[in-house]
Amino acid sequence: MPNRGRPIVRTKCLKIAPTGRSWAAATTEGVLIYSIDESFVFYSTDLDVDVTPEAVDEALEKYQPQRALLLSLHLNEDSLIKKCIFSVKPLDIPAVSSSMPIKYLQRLIEAFAD
Repeated sequence: MPNRGRPIVRTKCLKIAPTGRSWAAATTEGVLIYSIDESFVFYSTDLDVDVTPEAVDEALEKYQPQRALLLSLHLNEDSLIKKCIFSVKPLDIPAVSSSMPIKYLQRLIEAFAD
């Protein structure tokens, strides 16, 4: 059967989340991420190899609240964002809040509302 000009897409790797509610596929067309949860939004533009949940935990251990919160907002994981919010000492709230980029403020406010 002829291809008729359509690209042939091959999958190199497929990973399913432990919850079974999302999965990712590394294909010849790029990385595809799917989720059953409508609340899950993944922004890949801000990610690099240093933006990981482990990096968030490391920043929290070193008490770098601005860095930890920013990393958690990059990852857009509710549990990490809330963990970082609750780790900020009341005295440091003005410094941390004033250092947040505007594009993350809506997500941060949504986390506060939960």
